Amino acid sequence: MLSPGGGDDFEFTARFVREAELVARLEHPNIVRVYDRGIERGCLWLAMAFVDGVDAAELLRGNPAGLPPERVAHIVAEVGRGLDEAHRLGLLHRDVKSANILLESRSGEPDLVFISDFEVARPMAESEVLTEDGTVLSALAYAAPEALAGEAVDQRVDVYALGCTLFELLTGTVHFPASSPGHSVERRIAVCGRAGQHHILGCLRFHRAGAVHALTVDTAGQWL
Repeated sequence: MLSPGGGDDFEFTARFVREAELVARLEHPNIVRVYDRGIERGCLWLAMAFVDGVDAAELLRGNPAGLPPERVAHIVAEVGRGLDEAHRLGLLHRDVKSANILLESRSGEPDLVFISDFEVARPMAESEVLTEDGTVLSALAYAAPEALAGEAVDQRVDVYALGCTLFELLTGTVHFPASSPGHSVERRIAVCGRAGQHHILGCLRFHRAGAVHALTVDTAGQWL
C-alpha cells in the first residue's frame, strides 16, 4: 500500500499507473516480481512477491565497517543482472540503493538477491530527470551528477548508483553525504573518490577498480 490519499493526486496517480504497467513487464530471478496493481478508495497499491529476508541497508547496520568483499561481489553481480534485464527492456530503475536490495539467506549457499522498488522506473526514451516539487526522487547519496544537473539520463545513472552501493557495502559509508548540495556534487565526488580508494585499499583489486570506474564523473568511462 502506498501513501493514503495518493490516488487523489491526478498527476501522481497517472505516473503510478504508467510506471506500474512498466514494472509488471519485468520478470527476472533478481527482480522482485510485481503481480498486480490498482487503486482502491483513493489508495494506490502493488501486490509484490514476498522476500523472506532483510535489505542490504539493514544488513549494514549490523556490519558498520562493511561486508566481506566476496559477499559484496555476489550481491552487486546479482543486482547487476537484474538491472541488465530492466535496461534490455528499456527501463531505468532510478532509485538503486542498499535499502532497495533484498537478501534472502540460504543455509550453506549464497544469498538470493533481489532489486526492488521499481516504482520510479521510466522508459529510457523519457530521459528527462524525474522530479517532484523540483527535487530528484532518487536518494541524493546515490544520484548521478548528470541527474542532479538536470541533464538527459540513461542506464548509466543506475550504473553510478550501483557503484555508490558497492562503495557503501564495502566501507559501511555512503559515497558522499546526502546533505551535499547538488551544485557541489562533482567536486565532492572527486574528493570522495580519492578517499574511497584509500578505504577500499584492503579489498580485492577488482572491487576497487569497479567502484572507481562506476563512480567516475565522466559518463563515457562508467562501467561495473
